[in-house]
Amino acid sequence: MRLILLCLFTFCISTAYAGPADSLTLWGWPRDAFTMEPVIDSTQVELMTTDSTVIATAKPFWDRYRPNSHFIIPVGFRSGEYIVRLTNPQYQTTTMRFKLKTRKQDNSYSIGEIKMRRKPVSRTIALGEATVTATKIKFYNKGDTLVYNADAFNLAEGSMLDALVEQLPGVELKRDGRILVNGKQVESVLLNGKDFFKGDNTVLLDNLPGYTVKHVKFYDKTSERSEGLKMDLDDGRFVMDVILKREYQIGWLANAEAGVGTHERWLGRLFALRFTPQSRLACYANANNTHESRKPGRNGEWSPSAIGNGTSTTEVAGIDYLRYDKKHRYELEGNVDVTHTDNDAVTKQQREMFQMNGSVFNRILQTNKTQNTSIGTNHKFRFMLGPENDKYRTQLYLKPQFTYNYSKNHSDRLSAEFTANPIGEGDWENVFNGPDASRV
Repeated sequence: MRLILLCLFTFCISTAYAGPADSLTLWGWPRDAFTMEPVIDSTQVELMTTDSTVIATAKPFWDRYRPNSHFIIPVGFRSGEYIVRLTNPQYQTTTMRFKLKTRKQDNSYSIGEIKMRRKPVSRTIALGEATVTATKIKFYNKGDTLVYNADAFNLAEGSMLDALVEQLPGVELKRDGRILVNGKQVESVLLNGKDFFKGDNTVLLDNLPGYTVKHVKFYDKTSERSEGLKMDLDDGRFVMDVILKREYQIGWLANAEAGVGTHERWLGRLFALRFTPQSRLACYANANNTHESRKPGRNGEWSPSAIGNGTSTTEVAGIDYLRYDKKHRYELEGNVDVTHTDNDAVTKQQREMFQMNGSVFNRILQTNKTQNTSIGTNHKFRFMLGPENDKYRTQLYLKPQFTYNYSKNHSDRLSAEFTANPIGEGDWENVFNGPDASRV
Protein backbone atom coordinates (compact mmCIF):
# COMPACT_ATOMS: atom_id res chain seq x y z
CA MET A 1 0.00 0.00 0.00
CA ARG A 2 2.85 2.45 0.87
CA LEU A 3 4.60 1.63 -2.42
CA ILE A 4 1.45 2.49 -4.40
CA LEU A 5 1.02 5.84 -2.58
CA LEU A 6 4.71 6.75 -3.17
CA CYS A 7 4.39 6.06 -6.91
CA LEU A 8 1.21 8.17 -7.15
CA PHE A 9 2.93 11.11 -5.28
CA THR A 10 5.96 11.01 -7.57
CA PHE A 11 3.75 10.98 -10.67
CA CYS A 12 1.87 14.07 -9.42
CA ILE A 13 5.08 16.06 -8.87
CA SER A 14 6.41 15.14 -12.31
CA THR A 15 3.15 16.14 -13.91
CA ALA A 16 3.09 19.48 -12.08
CA TYR A 17 6.56 20.53 -13.37
CA ALA A 18 6.55 18.98 -16.79
CA GLY A 19 3.08 20.02 -17.92
CA PRO A 20 1.56 18.50 -21.03
CA ALA A 21 3.72 16.27 -23.14
CA ASP A 22 3.74 18.75 -26.04
CA SER A 23 4.53 21.85 -23.90
CA LEU A 24 7.86 23.58 -23.16
CA THR A 25 8.93 25.56 -20.06
CA LEU A 26 11.13 28.72 -20.51
CA TRP A 27 13.42 29.78 -17.70
CA GLY A 28 14.98 33.25 -17.22
CA TRP A 29 16.75 35.36 -14.59
CA PRO A 30 16.15 39.17 -14.49
CA ARG A 31 19.19 41.07 -13.04
CA ASP A 32 20.13 44.66 -12.25
CA ALA A 33 22.76 45.59 -14.88
CA PHE A 34 24.95 47.37 -12.29
CA THR A 35 24.58 45.39 -9.04
CA MET A 36 23.56 42.05 -10.64
CA GLU A 37 20.95 41.68 -7.91
CA PRO A 38 17.64 39.93 -8.81
CA VAL A 39 14.81 42.22 -9.98
CA ILE A 40 11.58 40.66 -8.65
CA ASP A 41 9.17 43.26 -7.27
CA SER A 42 6.75 44.76 -9.80
CA THR A 43 8.45 43.07 -12.75
CA GLN A 44 6.24 41.80 -15.56
CA VAL A 45 7.52 39.25 -18.12
CA GLU A 46 5.92 38.95 -21.57
CA LEU A 47 6.70 36.41 -24.28
CA MET A 48 6.04 37.70 -27.80
CA THR A 49 6.39 36.59 -31.38
CA THR A 50 8.54 38.60 -33.74
CA ASP A 51 5.53 40.71 -34.75
CA SER A 52 5.09 41.83 -31.07
CA THR A 53 2.10 39.59 -30.39
CA VAL A 54 1.97 38.61 -26.70
CA ILE A 55 1.50 34.86 -26.33
CA ALA A 56 2.32 34.36 -22.61
CA THR A 57 3.03 36.32 -19.39
CA ALA A 58 4.70 35.58 -16.07
CA LYS A 59 6.21 37.16 -12.94
CA PRO A 60 9.60 36.39 -11.36
CA PHE A 61 9.58 34.57 -8.02
CA TRP A 62 11.97 33.14 -5.44
CA ASP A 63 12.64 29.41 -5.45
CA ARG A 64 13.95 28.07 -2.17
CA TYR A 65 15.55 25.16 -4.02
CA ARG A 66 17.55 27.53 -6.28
CA PRO A 67 19.97 30.29 -5.18
CA ASN A 68 18.51 32.84 -7.63
CA SER A 69 15.11 34.21 -8.52
CA HIS A 70 13.68 33.32 -11.91
CA PHE A 71 10.55 33.17 -13.95
CA ILE A 72 8.88 30.21 -15.68
CA ILE A 73 6.74 30.46 -18.81
CA PRO A 74 4.96 27.25 -19.84
CA VAL A 75 4.34 27.36 -23.60
CA GLY A 76 2.92 24.88 -26.09
CA PHE A 77 5.32 25.23 -28.98
CA ARG A 78 8.78 24.21 -30.10
CA SER A 79 11.51 25.77 -32.23
CA GLY A 80 11.23 29.32 -33.55
CA GLU A 81 12.26 32.96 -33.02
CA TYR A 82 10.71 34.89 -30.11
CA ILE A 83 11.06 38.05 -27.98
CA VAL A 84 11.00 38.37 -24.18
CA ARG A 85 10.02 41.79 -22.79
CA LEU A 86 10.52 42.81 -19.14
CA THR A 87 8.91 45.91 -17.61
CA ASN A 88 9.35 47.49 -14.17
CA PRO A 89 8.43 50.99 -12.92
CA GLN A 90 12.01 51.60 -11.72
CA TYR A 91 13.77 50.17 -14.77
CA GLN A 92 13.87 50.78 -18.48
CA THR A 93 11.82 48.36 -20.59
CA THR A 94 14.15 45.55 -21.62
CA THR A 95 13.73 43.22 -24.59
CA MET A 96 15.66 40.15 -25.60
CA ARG A 97 15.37 38.38 -28.96
CA PHE A 98 16.31 34.70 -29.08
CA LYS A 99 16.03 31.62 -31.30
CA LEU A 100 14.51 28.52 -29.72
CA LYS A 101 16.04 25.26 -30.89
CA THR A 102 14.99 22.11 -28.99
CA ARG A 103 14.59 18.42 -29.46
CA LYS A 104 11.22 16.71 -29.24
CA GLN A 105 12.05 15.08 -25.92
CA ASP A 106 13.12 18.41 -24.27
CA ASN A 107 10.65 19.88 -21.79
CA SER A 108 12.59 23.02 -20.62
CA TYR A 109 14.82 25.72 -22.11
CA SER A 110 16.91 28.45 -20.38
CA ILE A 111 17.40 31.89 -21.96
CA GLY A 112 19.85 32.91 -19.19
CA GLU A 113 20.25 36.27 -17.44
CA ILE A 114 18.47 39.38 -18.69
CA LYS A 115 20.16 42.63 -17.51
CA MET A 116 17.87 45.58 -16.74
CA ARG A 117 19.05 49.20 -16.42
CA ARG A 118 17.51 51.63 -13.97
CA LYS A 119 15.70 54.68 -15.25
CA PRO A 120 17.68 57.93 -14.88
CA VAL A 121 16.59 59.98 -11.89
CA SER A 122 15.12 63.30 -13.00
CA ARG A 123 15.60 66.12 -10.48
CA THR A 124 15.14 69.85 -10.82
CA ILE A 125 17.58 71.92 -8.77
CA ALA A 126 17.51 75.72 -8.68
CA LEU A 127 21.06 77.04 -9.03
CA GLY A 128 22.24 80.37 -7.75
CA GLU A 129 23.88 83.05 -9.85
CA ALA A 130 27.06 81.80 -11.52
CA THR A 131 30.02 83.87 -12.68
CA VAL A 132 31.93 82.50 -15.65
CA THR A 133 35.59 83.50 -15.78
CA ALA A 134 37.60 82.75 -18.89
CA THR A 135 40.95 81.08 -18.34
CA LYS A 136 44.13 82.09 -20.13
CA ILE A 137 46.43 79.74 -21.98
CA LYS A 138 49.71 79.56 -20.07
CA PHE A 139 51.92 78.42 -22.95
CA TYR A 140 51.77 77.17 -26.52
CA ASN A 141 54.07 76.28 -29.41
CA LYS A 142 54.29 78.53 -32.44
CA GLY A 143 56.42 76.63 -34.91
CA ASP A 144 59.76 75.98 -33.20
CA THR A 145 59.11 78.70 -30.60
CA LEU A 146 57.81 77.98 -27.09
CA VAL A 147 55.70 80.96 -25.97
CA TYR A 148 54.58 81.66 -22.38
CA ASN A 149 51.77 84.13 -21.66
CA ALA A 150 52.92 86.21 -18.68
CA ASP A 151 49.39 87.39 -17.78
CA ALA A 152 48.34 83.77 -17.10
CA PHE A 153 50.61 83.58 -14.03
CA ASN A 154 49.91 85.14 -10.63
CA LEU A 155 52.76 87.28 -9.31
CA ALA A 156 53.03 89.03 -5.99
CA GLU A 157 53.11 92.81 -6.10
CA GLY A 158 56.64 94.06 -6.70
CA SER A 159 57.86 90.77 -8.24
CA MET A 160 60.67 90.90 -10.77
CA LEU A 161 61.25 88.80 -13.89
CA ASP A 162 62.93 86.01 -11.91
CA ALA A 163 59.67 85.32 -10.00
CA LEU A 164 57.85 84.91 -13.33
CA VAL A 165 60.51 82.62 -14.81
CA GLU A 166 60.40 80.37 -11.74
CA GLN A 167 56.68 79.72 -12.35
CA LEU A 168 57.00 78.77 -16.03
CA PRO A 169 56.25 75.03 -16.48
CA GLY A 170 59.32 73.12 -17.62
CA VAL A 171 61.67 76.04 -16.85
CA GLU A 172 64.29 75.88 -14.08
CA LEU A 173 66.11 78.95 -12.76
CA LYS A 174 69.45 78.35 -11.02
CA ARG A 175 70.83 80.62 -8.30
CA ASP A 176 73.66 81.82 -10.57
CA GLY A 177 71.19 82.97 -13.22
CA ARG A 178 71.39 79.95 -15.51
CA ILE A 179 68.07 79.02 -17.10
CA LEU A 180 67.15 75.49 -18.19
CA VAL A 181 64.16 74.61 -20.36
CA ASN A 182 63.38 70.89 -20.19
CA GLY A 183 67.06 70.32 -19.42
CA LYS A 184 68.37 72.56 -22.25
CA GLN A 185 70.38 75.59 -21.11
CA VAL A 186 69.56 79.09 -22.34
CA GLU A 187 72.66 80.72 -23.86
CA SER A 188 71.43 84.33 -23.99
CA VAL A 189 68.62 86.46 -22.59
CA LEU A 190 67.10 88.96 -25.02
CA LEU A 191 64.83 91.93 -24.44
CA ASN A 192 62.45 92.51 -27.37
CA GLY A 193 64.69 90.40 -29.59
CA LYS A 194 67.95 92.18 -28.69
CA ASP A 195 70.80 91.19 -26.36
CA PHE A 196 70.66 92.73 -22.89
CA PHE A 197 73.80 92.72 -20.70
CA LYS A 198 75.06 89.77 -22.69
CA GLY A 199 76.62 87.13 -20.45
CA ASP A 200 74.89 88.28 -17.25
CA ASN A 201 71.28 87.08 -17.02
CA THR A 202 70.84 88.26 -13.43
CA VAL A 203 70.64 91.96 -14.39
CA LEU A 204 67.37 91.52 -16.28
CA LEU A 205 66.06 88.77 -13.98
CA ASP A 206 66.57 90.80 -10.80
CA ASN A 207 65.55 94.25 -12.04
CA LEU A 208 62.84 94.04 -14.71
CA PRO A 209 59.34 94.26 -13.11
CA GLY A 210 57.21 91.23 -13.88
CA TYR A 211 54.08 93.27 -14.66
CA THR A 212 55.76 94.81 -17.74
CA VAL A 213 56.21 91.44 -19.49
CA LYS A 214 53.75 90.26 -22.15
CA HIS A 215 55.43 87.08 -23.44
CA VAL A 216 58.49 84.98 -22.67
CA LYS A 217 59.72 83.06 -25.70
CA PHE A 218 62.30 80.29 -26.07
CA TYR A 219 63.75 79.46 -29.48
CA ASP A 220 66.94 78.86 -31.46
CA LYS A 221 68.23 82.17 -32.81
CA THR A 222 70.30 82.27 -35.99
CA SER A 223 73.89 83.25 -35.35
CA GLU A 224 75.26 86.54 -36.69
CA ARG A 225 77.59 84.68 -39.03
CA SER A 226 74.77 82.64 -40.57
CA GLU A 227 72.55 85.71 -40.78
CA GLY A 228 75.25 87.74 -42.52
CA LEU A 229 76.05 85.05 -45.11
CA LYS A 230 72.34 84.10 -45.60
CA MET A 231 72.98 80.40 -44.94
CA ASP A 232 72.90 77.96 -42.02
CA LEU A 233 76.50 77.58 -40.91
CA ASP A 234 75.75 76.38 -37.36
CA ASP A 235 72.92 75.56 -34.94
CA GLY A 236 72.73 79.13 -33.63
CA ARG A 237 72.06 79.69 -29.95
CA PHE A 238 69.16 78.86 -27.65
CA VAL A 239 67.73 82.09 -26.24
CA MET A 240 65.04 83.44 -23.93
CA ASP A 241 63.34 86.47 -25.44
CA VAL A 242 61.40 88.75 -23.08
CA ILE A 243 58.71 90.75 -24.90
CA LEU A 244 57.38 93.84 -23.14
CA LYS A 245 53.76 94.99 -23.23
CA ARG A 246 52.92 97.73 -25.72
CA GLU A 247 52.42 100.39 -23.02
CA TYR A 248 55.99 99.81 -21.80
CA GLN A 249 57.66 99.94 -25.23
CA ILE A 250 58.26 103.68 -24.83
CA GLY A 251 59.14 105.42 -21.59
CA TRP A 252 61.09 104.93 -18.39
CA LEU A 253 61.20 102.03 -15.94
CA ALA A 254 62.96 102.44 -12.61
CA ASN A 255 63.14 100.80 -9.21
CA ALA A 256 65.24 101.42 -6.13
CA GLU A 257 65.86 99.76 -2.78
CA ALA A 258 67.76 100.86 0.34
CA GLY A 259 68.20 99.54 3.86
CA VAL A 260 70.20 100.05 7.05
CA GLY A 261 70.67 97.52 9.86
CA THR A 262 72.58 96.93 13.08
CA HIS A 263 76.36 96.37 13.25
CA GLU A 264 76.83 98.95 10.47
CA ARG A 265 75.08 96.85 7.84
CA TRP A 266 73.62 98.57 4.77
CA LEU A 267 72.47 97.96 1.21
CA GLY A 268 71.29 99.93 -1.82
CA ARG A 269 70.12 99.11 -5.34
CA LEU A 270 69.05 101.16 -8.37
CA PHE A 271 67.85 100.19 -11.85
CA ALA A 272 66.64 102.47 -14.65
CA LEU A 273 65.60 101.64 -18.22
CA ARG A 274 64.69 103.98 -21.07
CA PHE A 275 62.89 102.61 -24.14
CA THR A 276 62.02 103.90 -27.61
CA PRO A 277 61.20 101.90 -30.77
CA GLN A 278 64.80 102.31 -32.04
CA SER A 279 66.83 102.71 -28.86
CA ARG A 280 67.38 101.42 -25.36
CA LEU A 281 69.47 102.68 -22.46
CA ALA A 282 69.75 100.88 -19.13
CA CYS A 283 71.89 101.45 -16.07
CA TYR A 284 72.07 99.79 -12.68
CA ALA A 285 74.05 99.92 -9.44
CA ASN A 286 74.07 97.57 -6.47
CA ALA A 287 76.08 97.90 -3.26
CA ASN A 288 75.87 96.17 0.14
CA ASN A 289 78.02 94.80 2.93
CA THR A 290 75.60 92.12 4.14
CA HIS A 291 77.08 89.15 2.28
CA GLU A 292 73.48 87.99 2.02
CA SER A 293 72.01 87.07 -1.36
CA ARG A 294 69.54 84.44 -0.24
CA LYS A 295 65.93 84.46 -1.38
CA PRO A 296 63.11 82.15 -0.40
CA GLY A 297 62.33 79.63 -3.13
CA ARG A 298 58.92 78.89 -4.64
CA ASN A 299 58.17 76.45 -1.79
CA GLY A 300 59.49 78.75 0.98
CA GLU A 301 62.82 76.98 1.35
CA TRP A 302 66.12 78.79 2.02
CA SER A 303 69.70 78.03 1.03
CA PRO A 304 71.99 78.68 4.02
CA SER A 305 75.03 77.32 2.19
CA ALA A 306 75.01 80.40 -0.06
CA ILE A 307 75.73 82.85 2.79
CA GLY A 308 79.51 82.49 2.78
CA ASN A 309 81.98 83.35 5.54
CA GLY A 310 83.06 86.69 6.95
CA THR A 311 81.94 90.19 6.02
CA SER A 312 81.65 90.99 2.33
CA THR A 313 81.20 94.35 0.63
CA THR A 314 79.99 94.24 -2.97
CA GLU A 315 79.79 97.16 -5.38
CA VAL A 316 78.42 96.58 -8.89
CA ALA A 317 77.47 99.03 -11.64
CA GLY A 318 76.75 98.77 -15.35
CA ILE A 319 75.41 100.49 -18.48
CA ASP A 320 73.78 98.86 -21.49
CA TYR A 321 72.79 100.67 -24.71
CA LEU A 322 71.21 99.90 -28.09
CA ARG A 323 70.55 102.12 -31.12
CA TYR A 324 69.43 101.32 -34.68
CA ASP A 325 67.47 103.07 -37.42
CA LYS A 326 64.19 102.04 -39.02
CA LYS A 327 65.85 101.06 -42.29
CA HIS A 328 68.39 98.87 -40.45
CA ARG A 329 71.32 100.68 -42.03
CA TYR A 330 73.26 100.52 -38.79
CA GLU A 331 73.02 99.00 -35.31
CA LEU A 332 75.05 100.05 -32.27
CA GLU A 333 74.94 98.12 -29.00
CA GLY A 334 77.16 97.36 -26.05
CA ASN A 335 77.59 97.35 -22.30
CA VAL A 336 80.05 98.21 -19.53
CA ASP A 337 80.18 96.35 -16.19
CA VAL A 338 82.27 97.19 -13.12
CA THR A 339 82.41 94.92 -10.06
CA HIS A 340 84.35 95.27 -6.81
CA THR A 341 84.19 92.88 -3.86
CA ASP A 342 85.98 93.09 -0.52
CA ASN A 343 85.77 90.09 1.80
CA ASP A 344 87.12 89.91 5.39
CA ALA A 345 87.00 86.57 7.15
CA VAL A 346 88.21 85.91 10.72
CA THR A 347 88.40 82.38 12.15
CA LYS A 348 88.95 81.70 15.89
CA GLN A 349 89.47 78.25 17.37
CA GLN A 350 89.79 77.07 20.98
CA ARG A 351 91.02 73.61 21.95
CA GLU A 352 91.79 71.88 25.23
CA MET A 353 93.94 68.72 25.31
CA PHE A 354 93.87 66.59 28.48
CA GLN A 355 97.25 65.16 29.57
CA MET A 356 98.70 63.35 32.61
CA ASN A 357 100.32 66.49 34.06
CA GLY A 358 97.43 68.82 33.27
CA SER A 359 95.55 70.30 30.34
CA VAL A 360 97.10 72.14 27.43
CA PHE A 361 95.07 74.95 25.86
CA ASN A 362 95.39 75.75 22.17
CA ARG A 363 94.24 78.96 20.49
CA ILE A 364 94.22 79.68 16.72
CA LEU A 365 93.49 83.06 15.11
CA GLN A 366 93.30 83.22 11.32
CA THR A 367 92.40 86.24 9.16
CA ASN A 368 91.85 86.36 5.42
CA LYS A 369 91.25 89.47 3.32
CA THR A 370 90.38 89.24 -0.37
CA GLN A 371 89.73 92.00 -2.88
CA ASN A 372 88.53 91.53 -6.46
CA THR A 373 87.98 94.17 -9.10
CA SER A 374 86.76 93.47 -12.63
CA ILE A 375 85.87 95.72 -15.55
CA GLY A 376 84.33 94.35 -18.72
CA THR A 377 82.98 96.02 -21.82
CA ASN A 378 81.60 94.57 -25.06
CA HIS A 379 80.42 96.50 -28.10
CA LYS A 380 79.05 95.63 -31.52
CA PHE A 381 78.78 98.06 -34.40
CA ARG A 382 77.08 96.79 -37.55
CA PHE A 383 76.79 98.76 -40.78
CA MET A 384 74.86 97.73 -43.87
CA LEU A 385 76.62 98.64 -47.15
CA GLY A 386 74.76 98.80 -50.44
CA PRO A 387 71.19 99.50 -51.61
CA GLU A 388 68.47 99.04 -49.03
CA ASN A 389 66.45 96.60 -51.18
CA ASP A 390 69.48 94.41 -51.90
CA LYS A 391 68.96 91.11 -50.09
CA TYR A 392 72.65 90.26 -50.20
CA ARG A 393 74.14 93.64 -49.37
CA THR A 394 77.41 93.68 -47.44
CA GLN A 395 77.49 93.82 -43.64
CA LEU A 396 80.41 95.35 -41.77
CA TYR A 397 80.93 94.30 -38.13
CA LEU A 398 83.15 95.93 -35.50
CA LYS A 399 83.31 94.21 -32.09
CA PRO A 400 85.70 95.90 -29.65
CA GLN A 401 86.05 94.17 -26.27
CA PHE A 402 88.00 94.91 -23.11
CA THR A 403 88.38 92.98 -19.86
CA TYR A 404 90.33 93.88 -16.70
CA ASN A 405 90.63 91.75 -13.54
CA TYR A 406 92.57 92.48 -10.36
CA SER A 407 92.73 90.26 -7.25
CA LYS A 408 94.51 90.73 -3.94
CA ASN A 409 94.67 88.28 -1.06
CA HIS A 410 96.29 88.59 2.37
CA SER A 411 96.20 85.90 5.09
CA ASP A 412 97.54 85.70 8.66
CA ARG A 413 97.54 82.74 11.01
CA LEU A 414 98.55 82.67 14.69
CA SER A 415 98.61 79.56 16.84
CA ALA A 416 99.70 79.20 20.47
CA GLU A 417 99.61 76.69 23.34
CA PHE A 418 99.02 77.63 26.99
CA THR A 419 99.58 75.81 30.26
CA ALA A 420 96.70 77.75 31.80
CA ASN A 421 93.33 78.69 30.37
CA PRO A 422 93.79 82.19 28.81
CA ILE A 423 90.09 83.09 29.00
CA GLY A 424 89.53 86.47 30.61
CA GLU A 425 92.98 87.87 29.80
CA GLY A 426 91.82 90.35 27.13
CA ASP A 427 91.37 90.33 23.37
CA TRP A 428 92.50 87.42 21.24
CA GLU A 429 95.48 89.37 19.91
CA ASN A 430 96.70 90.04 23.47
CA VAL A 431 96.26 86.38 24.43
CA PHE A 432 99.10 85.40 22.08
CA ASN A 433 101.47 87.76 23.90
CA GLY A 434 100.73 86.40 27.41
CA PRO A 435 103.44 84.93 29.67
CA ASP A 436 102.06 81.40 29.39
CA ALA A 437 101.95 81.41 25.57
CA SER A 438 104.10 79.12 23.50
CA ARG A 439 104.04 80.13 19.79
CA VAL A 440 103.54 77.42 17.18
